[in-house]
Amino acid sequence: MRLRCHIYEAYSSKRRDAVLMEDGGRYLVAITDEATGQEITEEVVLKHVQPAVGTGPRHVLLEDERALDILDPIPAGFLSGLEGRHSHWVLWLERFSLPKAALLVVVLAGCIFGVRWALPVAADLSTNLVPSSAEAYLGQVSFEQFEAIFQLDPSSLPAHQRKRLRQEARALAAVAELEQKPEILFRKGGRDLGAIAFAFPGGPIIVTDELVKEMGEDRLVLAVIAHELAHVKQRHGLRQVARATGAVLVMTVLLGGTDVSGVEELSTLVIAVASNGYSREFERDADLRGAEILAKTGRKKNDLADALEKLGSSCGETCDDGGFFSTHPGTSERIEALRSSP
Repeated sequence: MRLRCHIYEAYSSKRRDAVLMEDGGRYLVAITDEATGQEITEEVVLKHVQPAVGTGPRHVLLEDERALDILDPIPAGFLSGLEGRHSHWVLWLERFSLPKAALLVVVLAGCIFGVRWALPVAADLSTNLVPSSAEAYLGQVSFEQFEAIFQLDPSSLPAHQRKRLRQEARALAAVAELEQKPEILFRKGGRDLGAIAFAFPGGPIIVTDELVKEMGEDRLVLAVIAHELAHVKQRHGLRQVARATGAVLVMTVLLGGTDVSGVEELSTLVIAVASNGYSREFERDADLRGAEILAKTGRKKNDLADALEKLGSSCGETCDDGGFFSTHPGTSERIEALRSSP
């Protein structure tokens, strides 16, 4: 079987007429020498075959980076399984019909359900198999990488203030019944972070000088720390990692290996949106559980609502954006939920 084709030199648009042949699993290309008119045959290795699009030529990349455009119809079995696993799907989708469109909608809905609801359940169950020591190690490694990237300056808060806040935070951690008490680390947030506190998986918890100064009162700083302790207690960091990893695996299985333009961007967007949704869920949970921790130590559970109110007044409408792409619920929504909780 001889198939007419065009052959292109590596990284060049210059083409020559050629013939592609298959011989017992080997592929041969015959090219007519322009000077002598003789046909020169050489063995080639097919590296990748792009999916068929309409009735146009099939594009084949060779191992030596040359390329072929196969002009003749390709008989079944000629490419010996080298066709991409999405080729038949592309051909199938080209023949559009309402039943196929309906089936595609059902499949897409199933994928969305799996990534958004079934995947989180499976990922959360998997975290139960991870020992707390492994989670703490992950948190420590993540913190060290964070420190290397941001290179935050040491805290300039008075030593006695840091000591007092750490002692009170230990009391909160004891009430939260954490297996390992996360270390509270104070750093200057600078322009990159500003007024913020956040917990790594299993700890430590970083609190910036800017947040302490913004709060102005120990009770409000400790309310924010209680919120972060709730993240650690509920293993939100580890669960977030498991869910995001699962989403990556799902998108890789569904879309990996295809050359359809924009697929990588699409999968990244889907994963980001799903992760933001998980984050909003965890923030609501940490708010309520953080308030419970405060109440168990004899503090006012509304201290966290007061702290959020103070943060909200400093950043305005930006903090109240609880839209679909936001990683946190709107501040007003969070405050209302805290104040209305029993």
